[in-house]
Amino acid sequence: MSVVWSKQAVFTWQRIAEYILRRFGEKALFDFREETVYQEKLLLAMPRSGQIVITSHPAIEFRYRLIHRLTKMVYHITGETIYIDTFWDTRMNPETLIQYLEDID
Repeated sequence: MSVVWSKQAVFTWQRIAEYILRRFGEKALFDFREETVYQEKLLLAMPRSGQIVITSHPAIEFRYRLIHRLTKMVYHITGETIYIDTFWDTRMNPETLIQYLEDID
């Protein structure tokens, strides 16, 4: 099994990382980076362990893992590949996330 990050996942991870660095400093950014790597390794070992995100998407089952209490890594599995779709700030409107996921092909 392999992990592939979407462009959206890279973009949202970087935005969150920049915010963490500005607001909380280098140690917090290091911890965020390490937790992301750890969660990615857990995904490879147990890909279906994340909580299911309820959407009306007909073909894809989305799941998430918490990176931090305010950040979710949202992913789906197709065949032998885990696709990380986005990182989500849990303080944002959940309907925006659902709409984004339902638009993925």
